[in-house]
Amino acid sequence: MNKSILIRGSIIMGLFLAIIGAAVGCSMIQKDDAEPQISNKEDVYLTLTDFDITNQELWEIMRNVDGIDYLMEYMDELVLADYISEITQDEIDNEVILLTYKTDDEEILETIQEDPELEAGFVDAFRQNMIVRGYDPDSADDLRSFTELNIAKKNMAKDYILDAQAGSTYELLEDDIKSYYEFVYFNDACAVTVRFSSPAEASAVFDKFNIVPNYNLGLGEYFGPVDIELVSAGDFNNLNTTQLNDDQVFTKYIELYNYMNPWMPQIPTDITQADYCIDYSDVAINVQKDLIGNSEAGDPNIEYANYLFGTLDLENQETIPYSYNVQSIGDQSLLVYKVSQEVRTDFEDLTAHKIAELRDELIDLYITDDLITNIMSELYLEEGLEIFDPILKLQYQFNFGVEYDNDGDSSIIATFGDTDITADDLYTFMEARIGTFYSAEISKVKRIILSDEYEEVYGSSRDYMKNTSDKMKEHRDDLRDMKTIFGSNGYAQYGFSSSTYSWEDFLYLAFGATSENQALELLYAIGTLQPVFIYPSLNYDSVAPYMQEQIDNYYSLRVDHALIFVDFDNDFKPDSFDDLLASLDANELIEYNALKVAFEDLIIDKYTNDEMSLADIVIEYKDGLIDDVDNEWAQFKAYGFQIMSETLSLQDDQGNPIYTLNYLNSSTLDQNFINSLQRIYNAYTETQNTLRPEYVDDRLTVTDFGLHFIVAAKGDGFDQPTALLSVEDAEGFTDGSQGQTMLPSESQFDIYNEIKFAEIQNAQADGMLPSSVYAALDAYYLSVFNAYFGQTGYSLNTIEYMLSGSLVFGTNSSESILFLEDILEALYSINFPEGFVRP
Repeated sequence: MNKSILIRGSIIMGLFLAIIGAAVGCSMIQKDDAEPQISNKEDVYLTLTDFDITNQELWEIMRNVDGIDYLMEYMDELVLADYISEITQDEIDNEVILLTYKTDDEEILETIQEDPELEAGFVDAFRQNMIVRGYDPDSADDLRSFTELNIAKKNMAKDYILDAQAGSTYELLEDDIKSYYEFVYFNDACAVTVRFSSPAEASAVFDKFNIVPNYNLGLGEYFGPVDIELVSAGDFNNLNTTQLNDDQVFTKYIELYNYMNPWMPQIPTDITQADYCIDYSDVAINVQKDLIGNSEAGDPNIEYANYLFGTLDLENQETIPYSYNVQSIGDQSLLVYKVSQEVRTDFEDLTAHKIAELRDELIDLYITDDLITNIMSELYLEEGLEIFDPILKLQYQFNFGVEYDNDGDSSIIATFGDTDITADDLYTFMEARIGTFYSAEISKVKRIILSDEYEEVYGSSRDYMKNTSDKMKEHRDDLRDMKTIFGSNGYAQYGFSSSTYSWEDFLYLAFGATSENQALELLYAIGTLQPVFIYPSLNYDSVAPYMQEQIDNYYSLRVDHALIFVDFDNDFKPDSFDDLLASLDANELIEYNALKVAFEDLIIDKYTNDEMSLADIVIEYKDGLIDDVDNEWAQFKAYGFQIMSETLSLQDDQGNPIYTLNYLNSSTLDQNFINSLQRIYNAYTETQNTLRPEYVDDRLTVTDFGLHFIVAAKGDGFDQPTALLSVEDAEGFTDGSQGQTMLPSESQFDIYNEIKFAEIQNAQADGMLPSSVYAALDAYYLSVFNAYFGQTGYSLNTIEYMLSGSLVFGTNSSESILFLEDILEALYSINFPEGFVRP
């Protein structure tokens, strides 16, 4: 991606915040270098009802905005032609999977594909990405074209590393492979792992079993006459405590495991270590790859694997094979006894085939986008790349820091090796990919500049430097202010130092403007007038179903919840509760339902009558013993239930927490949970409940995570907005302000749009709405209004204008029109919420 695109929006947003009074004269960009020309520049590319677009106009916008990216891609395809020709269909299929799902891990893919709605989201995003980049996702040829360059680059990078000469940055030494092998690969380990919910629970269990942890850097067994709970830590000695040997510790671990896992098959306490690893391999054997394969930074599985495979080192005779203190991993306290570990083959004894596999794995880790970019740059340097087009030279300098000192050329864009790339070559390449899309971008500008609306604001002059209208004078003043800020190095934070780039360079790199006249057009005139063209397209019938859906499903709550769950596979996260319930037979289901009712009654009683907080309930649950007759939670712990609590929040676009949950922001939550929030909200708003500081749900919510006990407080928008307004209450406001339902009426919709449009125009609206009605439209409609007037709103509007008129492309007209329709559909899908009815 062109780097300037990333910062362009930031500059525009801050454009009018800094005003400097000094006036600086404007001038046209002067380019002394020869500029490559396309040969058929006067030919008409597209004919519309109101204007034509020439090949030259299309060439200029494609080159100015995306030229360097497509020049590099064009050269990449030439350089990698041999690699591309050798790509197999399997490689294409695998790359499509990787680009669609962002992973090729089979387990993750299976999880995604088991959820039709989740999978559809990934597939739709991939298809939309292809469409907006000029490809047909239903075409096998386009799928190949879309993926083959990425595949070829990775294959080239692999060969480049393998062929690297001694001393090269990319040289891969055998010691590198050995270090990777010894760091990553451990054979399976057999271990007894005892998991406690909390340190307090672990301490209570130790006392129950008379275990003294960290006794002479091992475990002791207390035998004194006084209850162990009454003995101070420093008073354990050989007069009251036996130092356990490794075999005795192993037996104690088995006893502890059985006690902490009564729902699991009980292990004989006299079992040998060897038999344990064989007879109970399903719980005993730990595979490092399974533990860390899909883990991300911070995952407790990584910490557990590092402790088991790294800290507990059976080859080190000076260390013991077990934990003599509990280890805090995730939110659990663990004891681990490492019984055995398969001996790892020394690197020197590995087969050549295995070393080759390791080498390939390591290379795959090395190959990143940055590494590929660096290698391609070296290849171009080796081939003697030189760019002649003055615009593309500037783009290349800005993106890659390489400057070319030549006088340009009248036809050649660039050369490398024995290859000349002409303007015609690059134009043909870009037009096939993005010509149709950029014809819409040109239409966006020409449609405004040639319009009556333009003349109403700016008069008849299209020479913006000489235009005498008051509005254009304001724009010129703003441009002068920008020039002053640039001259004082005010945009250096965006990469535009005035000591490196000229003012003309800045206008082009930041905004794609090749002159101040064009900057006035793109930055100011278009921005001022495009809302005028969007405004008539606001459509009540398109948005009414979306508003009604929000009304019907409205809630606004702050949510705390306790979750009771199972983690029978011991991966530190809840197992699928749906799978658990599906696995129960009739008798087991009766047992589960009885437990569910009992837990429901107990947690509600604890919270409401005993006035315990959710956090206190969790502590009490975790700390209690599993067989304590006085522990009210014991039966649930004995079933295998674990517990946690949290204040539920979501993240906004900037990653900040949002604590008020509503229908719009919580769509990613489990649907059963959403249904409960809606039910709770409806009950909370009943007259007898509205004065409550919080609403305690009277039942558990079952989701795929487990059983939720929900406590809700009023959210920021708790009182549901309504457009209902009597004729009497509408007096003094604009005619049509009254409403007969909670759903805003079309007249209220129109008045609201008039007010919001006036805000965009920095004007005073004639219409007036009561604050309650305005709030209702803000709640139910504002997101759609913002989509209309967002970055792509005018693009949608212009494509619809193009398709509704006499649209004829110079070549492949039918295909281009179909592609425009695909772009339109993709843009609607990307920018407008589900429930919006496309007009």
